[in-house]
Amino acid sequence: RIGDGEDAYKQSVQFEAIGYTTGEDGQELPVGPVDVTWGLEEYYTFDIEDDDIEFVGTIDSKTGLFTPAASGPNPERFWSTNNVGNVTVVAVYQDPVTGEEVKGSTFLIVSLPNYLNIK
Repeated sequence: RIGDGEDAYKQSVQFEAIGYTTGEDGQELPVGPVDVTWGLEEYYTFDIEDDDIEFVGTIDSKTGLFTPAASGPNPERFWSTNNVGNVTVVAVYQDPVTGEEVKGSTFLIVSLPNYLNIK
């Protein structure tokens, strides 16, 4: 969620990558958190390129902490919309011995805080 004004409701998201290995019995075993490089990619909805990645916020490439942008409205966006949108969070692990890379990803929706209609 992104915030209004002083961003009182702004909420960051902490991502974590958990590594797994395969035991002798073929079962997957978690080995715990692994160091990865974090990034964001555009998530294309209905094959529309809406450049959400430029407006929703940033992710720290080393820690995986996503920090949302201010809510908006944003005059730099089409129709001056808010800084909401859909992005893909990507984690890339590089094996220190072989140099082989493994990439994982997940979907992130950045939205406005809950709307409360108080009478």
